[in-house]
Amino acid sequence: MTCIFCISSRNTRCLASALLLAVVPFYEDIKKVNQSLDGLKLTDDPRVQLLDFTSELINKDGTVKAELFTSDKIHLTQEVGYGLFAEKLKPSLEKVLSR
Repeated sequence: MTCIFCISSRNTRCLASALLLAVVPFYEDIKKVNQSLDGLKLTDDPRVQLLDFTSELINKDGTVKAELFTSDKIHLTQEVGYGLFAEKLKPSLEKVLSR
């Protein structure tokens, strides 16, 4: 919470970095959440990085890639889904942790 407060208030004394993950837009309400995040322009702050893996998780027609999700089509599978997630997250996380 503290880091988000520092980012949102543009407090220059905040030294923390933040990785924000876009929500995979399964539903219209979630698309609105992502649009709201875009409107906040949080990535104008060099300490903030927004990661959006949507294109890796859904097909062109908007359906989820079945091999990445459990049968509920919301949660990632342990091996393949979270494996991909970790692979995509790792470079950004390493960058933040090396500062």
